[in-house]
Amino acid sequence: MRTDVRPVLIVGGSVVGLTTAFFLASYGIPTLVVESHPAAGTHPRARGLNPRSMELFRPWDVEETLREGTPEIHGDELIVQLTSLAGEEIRRMELESFTELDRLSPTTWLSIGQDKLEPKLCELARERGAEVRYGHRMLDCAQDDDGVSATVLDRASGAEYRVRARYLVGADGHRGQIRELLGIGATEVAESNTALSALFRADLSEVLAGRNISIAITVGPGTRNSVLTWVEDDMWMVGFRHDAEVGGEVEFTEEQWVEVIRAVAGDESLAVEITYTDQWEVGARIADTYQRGRIFLAGDSAHLMPPSGAFGASTGTQDAQNLAWKLAMVLNGQAGTGLLDSYTAERQPTGALTVRQSALRARERRQSADTERLPENTVMLGYKYQSPAVLTEPGDTAGYADPNTPTGLPGSRGPHVVVETKGAQKSLLDLYGRGFVLLTGPDGTEWVKAGEAVAAELGIDLAAWTVGPREASADLVDVHGVWNEQYGVTNDGVVLLRPDGIIAWRSKSAADDRENELRTALERILSRRMGKPTTLANS
Repeated sequence: MRTDVRPVLIVGGSVVGLTTAFFLASYGIPTLVVESHPAAGTHPRARGLNPRSMELFRPWDVEETLREGTPEIHGDELIVQLTSLAGEEIRRMELESFTELDRLSPTTWLSIGQDKLEPKLCELARERGAEVRYGHRMLDCAQDDDGVSATVLDRASGAEYRVRARYLVGADGHRGQIRELLGIGATEVAESNTALSALFRADLSEVLAGRNISIAITVGPGTRNSVLTWVEDDMWMVGFRHDAEVGGEVEFTEEQWVEVIRAVAGDESLAVEITYTDQWEVGARIADTYQRGRIFLAGDSAHLMPPSGAFGASTGTQDAQNLAWKLAMVLNGQAGTGLLDSYTAERQPTGALTVRQSALRARERRQSADTERLPENTVMLGYKYQSPAVLTEPGDTAGYADPNTPTGLPGSRGPHVVVETKGAQKSLLDLYGRGFVLLTGPDGTEWVKAGEAVAAELGIDLAAWTVGPREASADLVDVHGVWNEQYGVTNDGVVLLRPDGIIAWRSKSAADDRENELRTALERILSRRMGKPTTLANS
């Protein structure tokens, strides 16, 4: 039996697995993805990526590729509860994440179905050196002190082979085998239900009556309390919860689907073309841990959430980027393996928060608002990390913060600040992604020198810039004069940001020994001692 050797094996080639492969390959880590299905998915399922996920893609110059051929979202789309499209409107729900979004982020939502997103991610990952094998199913895996061994079946030929990897990422979904093999439990946040959905084409222009409805929650007779979601052009997706036991097969004919869709539309003679039907589980579940030894969970294998809020794929995308930069630095010998322990410490609490908020939104669509419900922009942009890879300031224990009033606390996402360089304007967020970033005020040129010296000493990628008003001749011109306030430092202070754009450490003002301060911070963040990883990458 042959053995293929790779630094990282990813099991599961859907959105999160492919995103993990993309980021790892972008950091120069050869990666193998095995996916049991013969090709990318054909159902839209996940319906988009939120601005935080798009911020993570922007530094790699792929946003335009991902947006190509997708409809624009303007924020005037409606979420409406009604008896049917032609019937009585009960209430309208605001797309709140668009409120102040242009002030909070340089980008916006990507409206794209999973069926179109996966091929794009696969192509981008392959272009960067990742290998994706469809129709290959992992049969089993085991880990030891040096790595992970997996047996994989080529379903087309029937041949089995082994893969030996330093690390394995389980992105095989909530029904996947990795979490079960690891014996990792999960906490149910809300009761699971069976859901049925159908993708269909129909001309709904008459019953829409000029309304720009993106989601309709229908409660009239015959609708089965279905949720109708616009996909593109005259294509829609409709779904409802079924009382069948989770995991049991439900027979629902095309004639029944047409009947439901006509009830949702409020048009008994509507011409309907069903293109795809699906059965799936609506649940709210969070894994007790995201890692065991050299094996990690990401995406739905770590957290399952209802579609309400459209947080699912984006939360998985953020898992992928968080894990990818850490794996890359460990594999490249730039960080100790202790850095990998911060993955669960950061992403599991954030996942739990997001799962709960998604479950609250699912309940709210049929009931009144919940007092524990956080604003969408807080869930999307305001999560905060508490881990050894963040040098948290004394007294700061909050798991989230209001992104409308950023303060630059370590553990939070670096705020969006518009800067000008070489005559062009961009967001500070566009500078984060490829390595560490050091930002200091116009009086902090000694911090820049310290950053360059320490980066060379530790052998890491670190870009350092001064930020300030135009008259200060800083590297980056603070166009609106908000940088000091939003990052919480003076003109001679400094902020250190990680490759995921999270603030890792800051010094609000100058320090006597800048190099020592910065070296100490980086060694703690990267799990290094005296300039060397605590555990060598080839151990």
